[in-house]
Amino acid sequence: MKQRKTPHPKTGSVWVNPQSETQCTSYVSKFKQKHGESSNPEADDFDPEVAVLAGEGLKHGRLWLGDGCIDPTTVPSLRQTRRGRKSGQPEVETRPRASDLAVERLREEMAAKEQQTQEQRAQMEQQILDYQQNQTQLMQQMQQQQQMIQQHQAQMNWLMSQTVLSSPPGSLPVPPFSLPWMPPSTQSPVTPLTVNNTNIIRSMNHDYLSQGNDDEAGGSNGGGQG
Repeated sequence: MKQRKTPHPKTGSVWVNPQSETQCTSYVSKFKQKHGESSNPEADDFDPEVAVLAGEGLKHGRLWLGDGCIDPTTVPSLRQTRRGRKSGQPEVETRPRASDLAVERLREEMAAKEQQTQEQRAQMEQQILDYQQNQTQLMQQMQQQQQMIQQHQAQMNWLMSQTVLSSPPGSLPVPPFSLPWMPPSTQSPVTPLTVNNTNIIRSMNHDYLSQGNDDEAGGSNGGGQG
């Protein structure tokens, strides 16, 4: 049973053909059943009885695995192997045919492809679900932004209407927002002029009375001189 120097690029197997891999797997399994799970079939010597158990003996005069590598006289017959077997001991396995191995290999390949197809379908469904969720979030964000724009527009319209109503005729409406390019005014407010009408009237009466007294005094002085 020859092995590859490097694993197969697709399957990762180190065996030259699937039959060699099946033969080795069967031998290792039967070897551990006979000698224990801690045994190492690669380090121990080849066991002809294990080869008989794994491949149904010398069928057509040939072992299923290891044929020609050991002395045929050391290989027990199938009858000897089956005679006196107790419960719990490894049983003789039916030797698989090449056609059975081919069918089993096709089934495994089909099962692997089916699993791969299911995984790809699940990934596509998850991607579609994620896309739909992202689209829903984007739509919600757009609706919120549209509502905010409408609210700002309504506030601007209300402020403009209030400014127009409160402005005197002929004056320009004051914008409802500040103009960042215009510097603030530094002029001091003009103090309005106030007029006290009562004081003016009193002053005028005082001047009038004073002028009348002066006239009377002048008249009396003229009469005396005459």
